[in-house]
Amino acid sequence: MYIFADKLEIQNTPAGDFYIIFLRGLTHKLNNLLAVFSGFSSLLLMNDSMDDSARESLNHMKSAASNASGLSERILAAGGCARMTPQRMQLNEYLPMLERSLREPFTRHNVPFEIRMDPALPPVNIDSGRLKEILAELLKNAAEAVRDSGQPGEASMEIYAPGRSPEGTVNAIDIFVHNTGAIRDDKLHEVFNPFVSTKDGSHYGIGLTVAAMLATQMNMNLGFKNDAGRVTFWLSVPVAA
Repeated sequence: MYIFADKLEIQNTPAGDFYIIFLRGLTHKLNNLLAVFSGFSSLLLMNDSMDDSARESLNHMKSAASNASGLSERILAAGGCARMTPQRMQLNEYLPMLERSLREPFTRHNVPFEIRMDPALPPVNIDSGRLKEILAELLKNAAEAVRDSGQPGEASMEIYAPGRSPEGTVNAIDIFVHNTGAIRDDKLHEVFNPFVSTKDGSHYGIGLTVAAMLATQMNMNLGFKNDAGRVTFWLSVPVAA
């Protein structure tokens, strides 16, 4: 049984426009302040006479400012404020161009990974960059799940034409990301919740939140299931009208 990400409708409520403007403005202001921290840290680090302890502290400040700036941009996406530029495109042509980057997390963690795609897919109307972000989050999550399991494992991505998968839908291209392992039962309903993570402190716990929100903004469905020692994420991409 698949558990699907809730479709947040804040953008379509009377307060939606205000919410989006507020979040974008807040992010912009915070990034300006973080740029000041980062800039002054860089200037101070140019002082060759600085002792090692102070230099280390400044490097930590500069790194923290950079990480916080990146987090604020991801919060924009997780809050449904990502800007979209939909265009008609063929996934058979687009996805092979991304193959190297899609494989990167599996290569880095030494996890076997396969990509299987139907040879003829109908066109879709999507923001290609945002689709890349969704797939990157799902594949990174799959690679890290296999790595963190402590057991030999594997992962794969399958892309089916409409109606070709037994679990698929008639008017959508179905993308399945599989990996060995399992999600704990008590975490199943928290998978798409923001700031929930079973990983170390370097993870913010919003990767799957971002993926779910971007999918929602492009009228896609994103869900997952835990079944027989394997986790599957399912992204359903409507075909172009």
